[in-house]
Amino acid sequence: MSKGHLRKDVPMKEELIIFKILKRLGCSGILITDGSGKVVCMDENFFKEEWDLLPCDILGKSAFDLEKTGVIKPALALRVMETKKEVRLISAVRGLYNIVGEAFPIFDEKGEIKWIITFTRDVISEKEVLRLYDETLERFTKNDENDCKALNQWITEEGLTTFNAQYAGVLAGIKKISAYDVTVLLTGDTGTGKSMMARKIHNLSGVKGDFVELNCGSVSESLMESELYGYEKGSFTGAEKTGKKGLVECAENGTLFLDEISEMPLNLQVKLLHFLQEKKIRRVGGTRSIDVNCRVISATNKDLENEVREGRFREDLFYRLNLASFHIPPLRDRYEDIVPLAKSILNYLNTKYQKQFVFDYDVLSLFVKYPWKGNVRELENTIHRMVLMAEGNVLRKDLLPKSFTCNVPKSEIEYIDHMAEDTEIPEKSFRQQMEEAEAKIIMRAFERYGSSSKVGEALDIGQTTAARKIRKYVKHDLKDIE
Repeated sequence: MSKGHLRKDVPMKEELIIFKILKRLGCSGILITDGSGKVVCMDENFFKEEWDLLPCDILGKSAFDLEKTGVIKPALALRVMETKKEVRLISAVRGLYNIVGEAFPIFDEKGEIKWIITFTRDVISEKEVLRLYDETLERFTKNDENDCKALNQWITEEGLTTFNAQYAGVLAGIKKISAYDVTVLLTGDTGTGKSMMARKIHNLSGVKGDFVELNCGSVSESLMESELYGYEKGSFTGAEKTGKKGLVECAENGTLFLDEISEMPLNLQVKLLHFLQEKKIRRVGGTRSIDVNCRVISATNKDLENEVREGRFREDLFYRLNLASFHIPPLRDRYEDIVPLAKSILNYLNTKYQKQFVFDYDVLSLFVKYPWKGNVRELENTIHRMVLMAEGNVLRKDLLPKSFTCNVPKSEIEYIDHMAEDTEIPEKSFRQQMEEAEAKIIMRAFERYGSSSKVGEALDIGQTTAARKIRKYVKHDLKDIE
């Protein structure tokens, strides 16, 4: 059994009881912080053996400092302090290990947080953790709002889902800003879904016009102006005799999405700035101004501020486009979303091809460890390729491209191969096993003490909580023994 390390300057009884109960429930990586987020107890042996962390690295430190220095990121205790609710997230330990962490608050008599209990489980070493993703996804598909909130799941009106706090903040901000007719700048790596996000903003805005898109990196400089603003008849050789509307006019009362805005030539940046300021355009070869009302959303995978410093992008245009800005985090920073996304993509392909493919759990384990430089787009392509190449209904790791396995640490591949030899699948979920262990503790305590108040005192839980658990596990009427 792992040793629980406690600070000498705080009372030991309460923390030790909590620690021992959690150990008997089969929890690992236990951290106990006080209401301010300071660590007062830790699972010393576990942290040392699993992650090479000593008490001096954690004990007495603030959860804010642990997150800031990257020891544990994100620190679950901070999320509990913010929400005052139980949370479940995937965290990175020292940037090397991915763990599923669960944390819950314990309140004092005044309703303030007294203790925050955190325990962790290794994503790769336990297949049961991946099973938790299945349970969570199943709850989402059934639209169980209460379960979603309890699992820290975030849902927008458009169906976008995430278990990552950073991305959840982005979705909340986008939902809020969509109702306002302002320019929006979306930044993020290639494949993170900026185009999809732009369309979501358009849909949420409720405008009646169309969503019109132009990739500034795919159109030559000589054609971009006429593509955007249109042209009058006879403007140039090959022009249509009647002239042509540009994309800006086509987006009237709708949304104009300019992808890869950093690739727009400087001379056309001036014209775009003029349109944003005046809401007027002039077609190529034309002499009259045309009023156009449309919202402009732009996106880039480059650092526009750096482009401004290097003289490749106009500063005044940057500030016009940057009125509302959102950074879409890469998939490698959203470990929590990888498995749900993979299953969502596979469900779509199953429907498309009328198949019933399922993932082998080893594949999902590798998905969590893969860096996903191409983000969601690469995930989609990888799964699509596996579906097309599969002979049976189970998508196994031998269907992954060679380039994929080369980018996963060799030790992880070897570990997955070793784990594959153990074909036994737990019949009960982690939550069920925890409840059974809790039931044994409550029943033994009730047999010994005979009342909910004494059980609560012995286990250091509230009398009301003890009574509720006795009714649940012992099935006893407490009227005559209180």
